[in-house]
Amino acid sequence: MWDSKPVAIAASTAIPLVVWFLSKLYKQRQLFKGLPGPPHHPILGHLIVMGEIARSLPPDANPQMYANLIRERYNLGDMFYLDLWPLSWPQMIIIDPALAVEVTQVHNLPKGKFVRQFLGPLVGKHAMVAVNGAEHRLVRSFFSAGYSTSNILRHVPDMVDKTEIFVDILNKHAAEKHIFPMEEATSRLIFDIMGAIIFDSDFNSQRTDYCLMVDFRDLAQLLPTFILERYLSDLNPFRQYQRWKLAQSINAEIERMLRDRFNSKSGRQRSLAKQSSHIVDVGYKTYFKGGFAEKGDDFTPELDKVFMDTFITQCKTFLFAGHDSSSSTICYVYHLLSKHPEVLSKLRAEHDEVFGENVSDAPRLLREQPALLQKLDYTMSVIKEVLRIYPPIGGSYRYGDPNISLTYNGTSYPTNPFAVYVVDHAMLRHPGLFKDPLRFYPERYTAAASDPYFVPKDAWRAFEKGPRNCIGEAMAVVQIKVILALTVRSFDVQAAYEGVGPVVAGERMYQTLHVTAKPKDSMPARVVAR
Repeated sequence: MWDSKPVAIAASTAIPLVVWFLSKLYKQRQLFKGLPGPPHHPILGHLIVMGEIARSLPPDANPQMYANLIRERYNLGDMFYLDLWPLSWPQMIIIDPALAVEVTQVHNLPKGKFVRQFLGPLVGKHAMVAVNGAEHRLVRSFFSAGYSTSNILRHVPDMVDKTEIFVDILNKHAAEKHIFPMEEATSRLIFDIMGAIIFDSDFNSQRTDYCLMVDFRDLAQLLPTFILERYLSDLNPFRQYQRWKLAQSINAEIERMLRDRFNSKSGRQRSLAKQSSHIVDVGYKTYFKGGFAEKGDDFTPELDKVFMDTFITQCKTFLFAGHDSSSSTICYVYHLLSKHPEVLSKLRAEHDEVFGENVSDAPRLLREQPALLQKLDYTMSVIKEVLRIYPPIGGSYRYGDPNISLTYNGTSYPTNPFAVYVVDHAMLRHPGLFKDPLRFYPERYTAAASDPYFVPKDAWRAFEKGPRNCIGEAMAVVQIKVILALTVRSFDVQAAYEGVGPVVAGERMYQTLHVTAKPKDSMPARVVAR
C-alpha cells in the first residue's frame, strides 16, 4: 500500500499554485483585449510570435532586433503591445518619435525594474542608469560637469597618448598579418582612456591584463547571452557565486583607487583644485562642497559610507558602459568604412583638410588644439550613421503610470500596467523616418528639409533624449573622433570572417548580446598599413 499522506500534502500545495497561475494567466491575457499588436493567443499570448522571430535569427542575435521584425512581419503601427508573461512584463512598444518624446522628455517615466535586474549584478542596483527620481537627480548632479564637452576636450591629450599605443598595436598586427579580435583591442583602448579621464590613472590595459579590465569582462561573460536567459532567473549557485566574487574584486579595486585619491590631505587638495577635471575629482568637489559631507581638512571619505558606496557604483557604471559601447561602435565604423570606400575617401579628405596631409602631425595638433575635433563635421555624420545602423543600446525601458496615457492615431492607450519600451533600434531603422534604412549614407544628417533623406526631428536618438540621456555622449563622440583621426588615414581595416557562418540581413558581423550589442565573434579583423 502506498502512503496517501505525501500525495495529499503535494496536492494541497500544488492546487493553490495552479489556481493562482491560471488566475494570473487569465488576467494577463485579458489586459490585451482591444489593444494593437501581433496575433494574440488566448493562452500563450505573444510567446508564439516571439518564438517565430527568434527562430528566424541566429540564436545569439541581439533581441533588440525583435520589435522591428515584429512590426514588419505583421504590418503593425509604430505603437503596439506585447504579451510575454510569464517570461516578462507586459510591454508597450514605442517606435514613434513623438511618443518617445512624451515617454522620455515630457513625462520622463521612471526606469523599469528590468534595468536593475539585468544590470544589478554588473554595476549595482543603485547605478545612475537604474535609479529614479531624486536619487537619480542627485547622483547625476555629482558628475554632470565632468562629462560636459568642454571638460572632455581637456582630456584629448590623454586620449591621444592611449591611441598612440593602439596605433603601435595595429602596426604590429599589420606587419605580422594577424587576424585578431578587433573588439578586444578597442575595448582595451577605451578602458585605458576611461582610466585616465575618470581616475587620473594609467591602467595599461593594452599592454597588460589589468585586473579591473579582466574582472569586468569575466563578469560580463556570466550575464545572459541568449533571449530566454535574459528573462529567466539564474538558479545556478556556482554562477551566482562567481558573479558575487568578481563584483567584490571590482569593488575592492575601485575603492582602493578612490582611497588613494582622497584619503590623504594632498590628494584631497589635488582633487579640490579648481583646475582638476578628472571625473572622480569633479564628483568629489560637488559632493564635498555641496553640503553632502562634513567640510574640513580632517574629512576622509573612507569614514563616509554614502560617499564610498555611491562613488564605487557610479564608477563601475562609467567604466563598463563607457568602454563597452564605444569599443563596439569603433568596430562598426571600421567595418562600414571598409564596405563603402566612397565614404572612407571623404572622411580621409576631411582629416587632411583639418589636420594637414602629413598624418604624423595629427597627434601633436590634437594635443595643442583639441578644438580641431569640432571641425570634423563629416566624421560626426559618419559616427551618427554607424550608431543608427548598429546602436549599442537598443532603447529605454520605463514604468507605465496609471495617470498617463499616450495618444496614437487619435486613440488614447494606457501605459499602466505595462513596461513602456522606447525601441530606438527599431526607430533608427524605420523606413518612414530614415529613407533606405539599411543604406550607409552619412549625408542624410546634413540634408535639407526638402531632401527625401532628411532626418525628422527626434528620430535619431542613439544616446536617448531628455533628462535621462546618456551622460557620456560627449566623451563617446570625442574619443571616437580622436581614434579615427589617428588611425583612419594610416590603416585599412577589414572584417575577416572565415568559412560559412550565420548572417542577419546578409551581414555576417551582426550584433550579438553581451550586456550591450557587440559584433559577432568580436570582429575578427585584418589590418593593412597604408
